[in-house]
Amino acid sequence: MTTESRFYRDAEAYDSSTARWSEQLARELVPWLGVRRDARWLDVGCGTGVVSDAIMDLAWPGAVTGIDASEPYLEAARRKVPGARFELGDATALPFPDGSFEAVVCSLMLALVPDPAAAVGQMARVAAPGGVVGLAAWDGENYLQHEYWEAAQEVGAQGREPDPIAGGEDLVRLLGSAGLREAQTRLIQLTVTFDGFDDYWQTLLGRKGHITAHFESQPPARQAAIRETVRPRVERKPGAKVPVVASAWVAKARR
Repeated sequence: MTTESRFYRDAEAYDSSTARWSEQLARELVPWLGVRRDARWLDVGCGTGVVSDAIMDLAWPGAVTGIDASEPYLEAARRKVPGARFELGDATALPFPDGSFEAVVCSLMLALVPDPAAAVGQMARVAAPGGVVGLAAWDGENYLQHEYWEAAQEVGAQGREPDPIAGGEDLVRLLGSAGLREAQTRLIQLTVTFDGFDDYWQTLLGRKGHITAHFESQPPARQAAIRETVRPRVERKPGAKVPVVASAWVAKARR
């Protein structure tokens, strides 16, 4: 991740919050890519190792390499997935020779890169002939934590810019511009259930990222208004469990 401070201040915050959805996504994405056993995998923008962990568990890989721009995230990934190799690097200048991997995957990171097309171009370059490049991005409407941002907007607390990549068509366009072929897409729905609204709210603000910074920047009256505007969006009835749903697009293509 090249702009981690936009969302999280530490790896632990990521793993206790967004990773609860991204782990589900990884375990749908990895088998869907249809990569043969013993393949060499590259996880671009690997973060804390969520996708690499799924690869190790589900894909019978020959080798797994992860690359990320955050050393604290890489430290967490090394602890989580000791069988993989993790390196510090830039998604737009991958430090690997052409054709080094049978599978290259990038999940939920492209929206953070200043030049997504350059990053996908690099992924295509390091993919072996016939290899697969897989991408994932939050859906433009049912993105993760959209309930918070919709509530903030409703009470006049603006703060979120739309993601530059927000659907399967965007991912297909990036794959095609990199010279990849036979693109396919799929929309995946992810659900995390909380014990109640307070549990959800504590996890939401515990992310220590964009939402936390936005919320803490608001005056107390507006903070209370945001909280109470979010509540009916996620809590079906007082005291009930709170299922929080987000959707992500995945896409794949061959070199």
